[in-house]
Amino acid sequence: MKQKVLFETETRNAERVYSASHYKVVCLRELIKSRMEHGPKGCWNWTGALSTGGYARMSFKGKNSQAHRVAFFAWNGKIPAGLNILHDCDNRRCVNPMHIFAGTQKRNVQDCVKRGRWPSKSGAANGRAAITEAIAREIKTSPRNGRYFVRKYKLTDATVSKIRTGRTWRHV
Repeated sequence: MKQKVLFETETRNAERVYSASHYKVVCLRELIKSRMEHGPKGCWNWTGALSTGGYARMSFKGKNSQAHRVAFFAWNGKIPAGLNILHDCDNRRCVNPMHIFAGTQKRNVQDCVKRGRWPSKSGAANGRAAITEAIAREIKTSPRNGRYFVRKYKLTDATVSKIRTGRTWRHV
């Protein structure tokens, strides 16, 4: 007989609802707890698979999912539409329901910047930079017309304007 795996957040509900022998009842909370170890600052560090970015991963309802999202679901119910699940502890392996919360992408980026994880490469260190700092300095300080630099360095009018008004290359 095939077994169907059913995830329930609490064992008592699972036993009450699915008592038939062809169902294998898995309490989602207990499953998460069985795959974690206590870490510093109260974190529950995931001992299972990790993504290349270091996030805890697990199979849930037949899909490869981020374990902190599954943990949020197990303790809080459905994830609100349009929201991410964020770590208050800044630990990608943590699945402690007290350390995760629903938040916007804007809040996620703000936390990233605040904690110093935002890649803020400026000037020539930015891989998308089309010019060097010396060229930006020349554009900024030269009395020549902006069209001269558009032709000379094959830039757009907007790029030259942004450099001259200080919207880009502020540090030169």
